Amino acid sequence: MDLDQLLSVIRQVCQIEDRKEVTAMLNFYHDLGVIVKHGQTVVLQAQWLIDLFKQLIIVPPFDEADPSHRKWWRDLEVNGILRIALVDHVFSKFIDEGLCKQDILDMMELHGLIAKFSIATDETQDEQRYFVPTQLTSSPSALCKIEPSGCDPCPLVLHFLDGFVPHGLFPQLVSKFIHWCSENGLKETPQLFNNGARLFIGKQITFALILICRKRFIKIVLKTRNPSSCKSQWMNASNKMAIEVRNFIERTLDGFSRDLSWLSNLRYELSVVCTYCLECTRDLHKKTSCDQDDCLHLLRVRPGEELICPKNFCDETVSPGWEMWFEVPHTQ
Repeated sequence: MDLDQLLSVIRQVCQIEDRKEVTAMLNFYHDLGVIVKHGQTVVLQAQWLIDLFKQLIIVPPFDEADPSHRKWWRDLEVNGILRIALVDHVFSKFIDEGLCKQDILDMMELHGLIAKFSIATDETQDEQRYFVPTQLTSSPSALCKIEPSGCDPCPLVLHFLDGFVPHGLFPQLVSKFIHWCSENGLKETPQLFNNGARLFIGKQITFALILICRKRFIKIVLKTRNPSSCKSQWMNASNKMAIEVRNFIERTLDGFSRDLSWLSNLRYELSVVCTYCLECTRDLHKKTSCDQDDCLHLLRVRPGEELICPKNFCDETVSPGWEMWFEVPHTQ
């Protein structure tokens, strides 16, 4: 129900005229979980709201879908993309109920059911879209095995100190990256998966930006596309791009902590995987790689400080290339 409509009913039935008193009462019942209040929308029955959410993100059987919107349902089923045209179609059933479409979408985004993104174009207005994490397929094994080239920094790890990646953070981070990458290079449609994404960034030199979400960390891989050789030109370009990516990550996570109440206590460290311990676990498990998060030794990185692994008694460099995420390249 629209908030103004509810206020009118409360004045007539409850004889409460003061808007501040009504707002305080609604906020109180919202905190108790009796109602759901967001923006100009007040939901008196939670099950009704859940059913509405389901209508937006669950693909109906083929013979039950409106033929004029089947291609949008197909896009949601195959690619996990929720188009505004499909949102408008679903909401057309509730137009007489005074429903605020944006409030409902904001609530779905708040609970991690959808994530908003847009791709910057040369046109005056970007097309707003959403992706639905539950409709995305798992990351292919090839995506998880992508490694940087010799010109690029080693993978950067966002290590969350509470032992898990906060619910809903990864889709929000991906959505921010999509728009930022489209503003700083190619207008390519990103490849999205349930626990990973591949985007493209760069103008003169193109980079692939891979994000992999695990239980307690998010791995960021920056890889130069088709480098002719690892000359200083390519290394400097990769160095500059790595610094821009890291700065964007820190700005975005700071914004999440400030703007999103459930992420206000966000605690994380910028880390890298210890290459010395990685080889030890491979020997121990008789595998070329280990997919167990707990087997990885993560080293926190700080500008100007050397990485030291207490288990490494040789002079071998630990996680070579991590400095490229922080140090400004030298001009030639």
